[in-house]
Amino acid sequence: MGAVREAETLKNSYLLGVSEHRVWSYPDGGLSDAGLEDYVARVKTLMIDWEVDLVVTFWPESGFSNHLDHMAASRAATQAVAELQTEHSENAPIAIAYILAPRPMMMRFGGKTGQSVALNQPEPTHSMPGEPWAKIRGWKIHQSQRDFVQHAYGMPPGLVHRLYDKEHYYVVRVADR
Repeated sequence: MGAVREAETLKNSYLLGVSEHRVWSYPDGGLSDAGLEDYVARVKTLMIDWEVDLVVTFWPESGFSNHLDHMAASRAATQAVAELQTEHSENAPIAIAYILAPRPMMMRFGGKTGQSVALNQPEPTHSMPGEPWAKIRGWKIHQSQRDFVQHAYGMPPGLVHRLYDKEHYYVVRVADR
């Protein structure tokens, strides 16, 4: 399954215009049990190598879908930024944009999972138009996870992404430069 998920991720990200990737072999659902220090160190190295100004990650307390891997990845990214601020402030990112789920939609249509996600995230500080067509295409590519949205939120991905037409973020500026 890991090879299938990696192929899906690479295909979707190339179609979105991402030209460089790192895929690490953490087990699905196992990132929160993996050595967080090692993961943080890997993330910090990439941030330095790629000269990152902005980190985009999930909100740590909800992970967009209450997925433990999403929450662990966000906590690690947040910790990596904080450590870089201390160790390499000249190379540290200047902001973190936390991806948020659309609160009104999640409260009304997201079932128990959606309500939990919505209640465990801050109000957005920024929003921008979404690209529902790209999200729907992405879910079609990620066939190994085709039932996740229906199972988690009680509605098909196509409907979710037609209703969810804006991207919402909570942006934290962590440095002045």
